[in-house]
Amino acid sequence: MKFYNLTKQRLKYELNNKDPPHHNVAEIVITKVEQIWDKASIPHVSHRRVQEMLNKYHKTFMNLLKPYKSRKDSGPYQEKISQFKDESKNLFDICSCK
Repeated sequence: MKFYNLTKQRLKYELNNKDPPHHNVAEIVITKVEQIWDKASIPHVSHRRVQEMLNKYHKTFMNLLKPYKSRKDSGPYQEKISQFKDESKNLFDICSCK
């Protein structure tokens, strides 16, 4: 997600402070991740599947950010954040063989 946000900020700067569309940022991030896996000679899932994984992750991330100010002190919300952090470690496990 850090690389996603960095890419988004770079594109935003290039577009004169207009937020770039998600699919433009996602395409850059997906291409870079696939290049890393190709360089390591590890087979990975299709481009479409990686895109679905990133879209799902981004949607979950955005849904957690929406109520942050009003719920940042509540217990269940903190549990959701910690669960999200734990699940994020498996985000780019795009290997086609298990």
